[in-house]
Amino acid sequence: MTVVREETIDEPLEEVVIRFHADRMEVVSLCWNRRSFKVTHQHSHWVDRSLQPPIHGFTVTVDSGDILELAYQEGAATWRLEKIFIE
Repeated sequence: MTVVREETIDEPLEEVVIRFHADRMEVVSLCWNRRSFKVTHQHSHWVDRSLQPPIHGFTVTVDSGDILELAYQEGAATWRLEKIFIE
C-alpha cells in the first residue's frame, strides 16, 4: 500500500512558465528553491473568487514524480508553492 504524505510549504516560486490555451492556464514548468521542474501532468485548476484579488489554484505532477499544489494571485502576479504530496 502506497502512503502519501502531505507537506505544507507556503513559499514563493522563483519562476513559473505557463501557456494560455483555449481560455485555460496550463503550467509548463517552475523553479522552486533553485531547482527546476517540468510539469508532466496538470490535474486541476480552480479559482477562489471569495478573495480579492482572486487566487487560482493548480495541482500538477512534476518530473520528480511529486504532486504539487500551486497558487497564483491575480493583481499581485505572485506564484506560491502551497503543498507537496510525496510518496
